Amino acid sequence: MSFPGIGAVRAGFPCLATPGRIWLDSAATSLKLKTVIETVSGYYSGWCGTVGRSSHAAAEEASHAVQEVRRVMARYLGVEDPAGIIFVPGTTGGINLLARAWNSGRIVTSRLEHHSNLLPWHDAARRNAAEIESVGLDSRGGIDMEALERALRRPAGLVALSMRSNVTGAVLDCRRAADLAHRAGAVLFVDAAQEAARGPMNLLNDGVDAASFSSHEMHGPTGSGVLWVRPDLLERLDRVESGGGMALQVDDDEMVVRIGHARFEAGTPHIAGILGMGSAARWLMAIGRETITEYEDGLGAYLHQELARLDGVRIFSCGGGILSCTITGWHPHDAADQLDQRGFAVRAGTLCAQPCLRALGVDSLLRASLAIHSTCEECQAFADAVRDLILQGGFR
Repeated sequence: MSFPGIGAVRAGFPCLATPGRIWLDSAATSLKLKTVIETVSGYYSGWCGTVGRSSHAAAEEASHAVQEVRRVMARYLGVEDPAGIIFVPGTTGGINLLARAWNSGRIVTSRLEHHSNLLPWHDAARRNAAEIESVGLDSRGGIDMEALERALRRPAGLVALSMRSNVTGAVLDCRRAADLAHRAGAVLFVDAAQEAARGPMNLLNDGVDAASFSSHEMHGPTGSGVLWVRPDLLERLDRVESGGGMALQVDDDEMVVRIGHARFEAGTPHIAGILGMGSAARWLMAIGRETITEYEDGLGAYLHQELARLDGVRIFSCGGGILSCTITGWHPHDAADQLDQRGFAVRAGTLCAQPCLRALGVDSLLRASLAIHSTCEECQAFADAVRDLILQGGFR
């Protein structure tokens, strides 16, 4: 399984030039593009001016570049209006910001969620003395939409769900979830961390009201990301930080706060990270979501098929570029260590999703996760290595 541009794609990742390593941990963090590295380095090696402060040429250039990335990210999310794009340190930072700013209503989430889309809502519920409810999983490892519908027969303030599970790879029916949420008087927030590297999205068309994701999972820098909130909802949120950049007028005992995203961007932003994220987004948009999705889904299906043939492998994922499993005779951590010695970078453990693993009936999993630069040959090599582990035997 391949596509005509795979050679050029792989040439865009400098670390892939080093032989002997196969990266199968893209769901944790992605490999970085040469264009991203050059963008970040170019900012730091130049007259790295700050944004929204000084009036000299370097500062004006940086300010313009950051605002252009805001427009790029709006196009990337399919939301048109950049007013709702808030630059944050990453998915977790964005969710925590929204959770601290959220001030009312019952919260509905699921047991499928990454801890980052669960724990901040626990905090918000305690802070606001609000109820929180987590719905279960369906037979394929996705969110039980019937249970979600039942949970939303009562009024709610916010529904927080992942677009794609980092454990099972299950994809949320956003349109249905949005309809259910809106019918209950709630807004729909989605954790888009695992969708970020699959190219441009269309959140408005999906009925989504807010979303967060990290640059580092879309081949961009660490420490940067986006929280998008529908602009008309921004003014309903409490301001949670104060500092330079978000104040329009300051007196001894009061201040006038800027409107829109500026209310939530106190202090100097991670300028280099934002510029690098914009470079990654442009690269992914040039390839296109359809191409990326078709390739990764096909490659994931091939890997799933190869591992399903092996006696002793139990698979807990349902498709896409994520494959979570156990191997008879091996604890996932021990298997991951052995695979690392053979050159494979994979993830093992609770995958920061303990309620999900409990729902699946396991306490630890081994996960291989693909990206646009992965190849059929790498998948086959991984399947062969797992077969060797089964023949070798391990211990639990």
